[in-house]
Amino acid sequence: MFRTFNPSLAATIVLALTCASCAEQREGLPEPEVPNASEWVNPMIGTTRMGHTFPGATVPHGMVQLSPQTHYEPFTQANGQYNPATYEYCAGYQHADTAILGFAHTAFSGTGHSDLGDILIMPTTGRPDLTSDPNGGPLFGSRFDHSREQASPGHYAVHLDRYGIQADLSTTDRVGIHQYRFESGGDAHIAWIWLTTSTTTLTRTCGPLCV
Repeated sequence: MFRTFNPSLAATIVLALTCASCAEQREGLPEPEVPNASEWVNPMIGTTRMGHTFPGATVPHGMVQLSPQTHYEPFTQANGQYNPATYEYCAGYQHADTAILGFAHTAFSGTGHSDLGDILIMPTTGRPDLTSDPNGGPLFGSRFDHSREQASPGHYAVHLDRYGIQADLSTTDRVGIHQYRFESGGDAHIAWIWLTTSTTTLTRTCGPLCV
């Protein structure tokens, strides 16, 4: 009994044998190194002018965005009109600023609307100044220098020159992690503000740091 030649079946058999041969040759070889793509991420991109991004620590789809807040602008002016300067701080951070008011646990990135910036925390030495500047922003902030600031995926660090404190921040899906090194000594305190959005009234509290 004669059978017709099936070229498709023959090609399939050859391909299967070839794949099996390749698999055997790969056995015993080291696994190829997977590049760490996070090394190419620069959280500082977009933090100037109207980029509206924040440089702080977060994880993909996380509930916490732990990031420095460098300025406060109220949503409305004294006459009740919209304050256009608010638009610059949609993410709470501008690279041109030289002071940090504190570290907030929520932030928008890439939006055109100012909001979040909640649960702001600031370490200080000595009792913090709980008064306000003319715009209503807190006065317990600190100057900083970009040469002593670092941002990478999931991590942010900066030196707070006013108090001699090194701050390191990280996050999990739902928690902000703070590490403060009080390099200059003194009485350690923590100041915090529950809400720092441009549409709310700021309520300040302070307490001693318990370790």
